[in-house]
Amino acid sequence: YDGVPGPKFDEILGGSINSSVETEIAFSPDGKRYAYCGRSGTEMVVMVDGKEFLRSSESNLGRFDGSSCRLGFTSNSRHLYISTDVATSQMRGGSFTRFIFDGKAAPPSASGLTGSGSQATIRNVSFSPDGNHYAVIITDPADEHKWGLVVDGKMAPYLGGAPQWSPDSQHLYTTIEHSGPNSNTEAMLDGKVFMRADHLALHVAPAGNMTVALVDAGIRTPSPTQFLVVDGKKVPGSEIVHQRGAQIDQITFSPDGKHYAARYTTTQNHQYLFVDGKRAQEYQNVDHILFTSDSSKVTYTAFANAKPYAIIGDEESQACLPESTPPVTDTHGSLIVAPVGGRAGGICGLTGGRGTLYIDGKTTPLPDGVQSGTDLRFSPDGRHYAYRAYFQGGAQRLVIDGAVQTGTNLGSPSLPRFHYVFSPDSQHIAADSAPPSDTGQYASGIFLDGKYTPVVVNSGMKMLAFTADSKHIVWAQGVSGRDALRIFVDGKAVAEADTAISPTSHEGWWDMAPDGSLSVLVQDQNNLKRITITPSAETSVATLGGGGALVAKRDQ
Repeated sequence: YDGVPGPKFDEILGGSINSSVETEIAFSPDGKRYAYCGRSGTEMVVMVDGKEFLRSSESNLGRFDGSSCRLGFTSNSRHLYISTDVATSQMRGGSFTRFIFDGKAAPPSASGLTGSGSQATIRNVSFSPDGNHYAVIITDPADEHKWGLVVDGKMAPYLGGAPQWSPDSQHLYTTIEHSGPNSNTEAMLDGKVFMRADHLALHVAPAGNMTVALVDAGIRTPSPTQFLVVDGKKVPGSEIVHQRGAQIDQITFSPDGKHYAARYTTTQNHQYLFVDGKRAQEYQNVDHILFTSDSSKVTYTAFANAKPYAIIGDEESQACLPESTPPVTDTHGSLIVAPVGGRAGGICGLTGGRGTLYIDGKTTPLPDGVQSGTDLRFSPDGRHYAYRAYFQGGAQRLVIDGAVQTGTNLGSPSLPRFHYVFSPDSQHIAADSAPPSDTGQYASGIFLDGKYTPVVVNSGMKMLAFTADSKHIVWAQGVSGRDALRIFVDGKAVAEADTAISPTSHEGWWDMAPDGSLSVLVQDQNNLKRITITPSAETSVATLGGGGALVAKRDQ
């Protein structure tokens, strides 16, 4: 770790619970702590911050593998939790999963987990937003009907499932289903019942204290119904007959926790949103429901009469199929929401003719000559937007606030240049660019605040970023004929070394620190090494870009 070898093990195993890529190391959210597991003979050792944390001989039928040690840190980086699968040939039930928080295992049995001395397996782990508390359901692996609720390492004096913490991390919501001729579901706050229905699903807002319950009533009658209960009160007009496909689903909250939207499906298999007690327009399909960052408007996509639409608040676009943008991967794309404020938009295509832009509730054609666009982004303050524009013949240029930047050349369909970024203060924009006029040769430069500057003969950048104070621009480019990287700061080459990891990898080879320094993982002939670069006060974005700022001028 940071160049210091750790203790030797027979193997390193397990990995991070929260990582989207396979890794055997778990890092805390703040990046300051790390944990991993090693096997030493017949024991598993958990290492935290370079020191032995705990040791265990529990295994999966004598073997240790990835399921033996799944690690994670809570949101505040203070607490480590471990999930480990255990199995023995003598154990009734075959196997169980042990949950360990800060080195202490959840109780192995509970009131009602009787006989056999069997261990408990875990499910439904819930962490409080502040990262200091947890709740988990434990069950008898030999009898799933025997279960209990553990809160912060102690058996709760009540049974409750589907645990959810309040936004202030002080209270725990749970539900419990009672079977029998008069079966029902109860919703509880800290073990005290505050709602009872034939069946209900409880949803807790991410902020504030709003709860929305999706309630099923009359389930043993010919006309079962569904309706919404918000903060313990039934919402007038929210009731539907729950049969022949009609249902309520997809409860979505605004970021401030003060607004909600629910998707309704009718018996005709049409859909509409029910937002804060009001019914919206009905469509054949409604999807990708998301509130704007300031919580003022709900956005979503819809289909009607075989035509796609995008909706922002009460404003419906002209026929518009937004581009698919991660995490949306289906063919019905979603709108892009600005990081702050109430703006949202999307590039519309596949509707016949030229593409359009739907933004802030208005549909406008793309600029003259632009056939389509992609990769729409808002600046951090939400005031500006940009996207990649495609012209007939394959040319690609950047568009900022509706103005085509003729000083950019974002490559061709066979060799696109993907990197463009806004500065953190939203005052600058930079893009990896070829010469604005194609020379027929590999060449590379940077477009910064309206000005193109050639840099080096190269096919493109591997990374591009502003420093945290927005005063400097840093990027990495490949080195011709070598598997190496050359690092530039404000247009000047400052370092060069062989690559340690593929620049297109998700692994962390590039780390821009809050203080403006950059750390890059590279290698020489013998070792991995980390280069730390601190930008000089003698150069800046202003010196490279000619002192300009983000100003979008339309071509005359």
